[in-house]
Amino acid sequence: MLKRRRKKLEKNFINAQIKTLRKALKLNQAAFGDRIGLKQGAISKMELDGGTVTDQNIKLICEKFNVRREWLTEGTGEMLQETEDTLFAAFAERNHLSPDDQNLARYMLQLTSEERQKVITFILGMAESIRQGRPETQPPAIVPATVIPGALPYSQQEAAEIAAVHEKYRAMREGAVPNEAIMERAQLHQELDAALDEKNTATNSPSNVSSEKPA
Repeated sequence: MLKRRRKKLEKNFINAQIKTLRKALKLNQAAFGDRIGLKQGAISKMELDGGTVTDQNIKLICEKFNVRREWLTEGTGEMLQETEDTLFAAFAERNHLSPDDQNLARYMLQLTSEERQKVITFILGMAESIRQGRPETQPPAIVPATVIPGALPYSQQEAAEIAAVHEKYRAMREGAVPNEAIMERAQLHQELDAALDEKNTATNSPSNVSSEKPA
């Protein structure tokens, strides 16, 4: 009598567990039944106290819904098996991984240790290249920005002189200071013209003209 009562309690327990599982999965009886190849009416009967649940039903439920048999039949342990997918899903949720982050993590996990090391080495090399190429990671440039990239670096004094010339040229264009270069060029032309005139005058003077007697 006691043995028969225990079996009845076990049946009632698994009926309640099936209903608990279905509710946790947020499925109605029809959708739950479709997953294991049963009609809605069969699921309804399995959830009733004392409803028949075959060993094949238990096996299908455990396989399709990733449920631990011990939880379903005895109520011990966790409801779901910890597969790679469930563990990864928990990891992704805990670390707030985006879909792209998850795809990258899955790809890395599929590689061998040696392949992962190669990928890491490649990424670190790219990061170092980017770091070296950023202006803020290099010492301040002493060469003016107008200097052609790739030219040999100037000393600080040379750079200062070039900068001063550029500043003077800019000021001249804006009319801030007299255009001394143009004035100096005009004066030089005047001096050259005067020198040429003086030379021409000396060449054409009577004392320098040679007289030849006819034969």
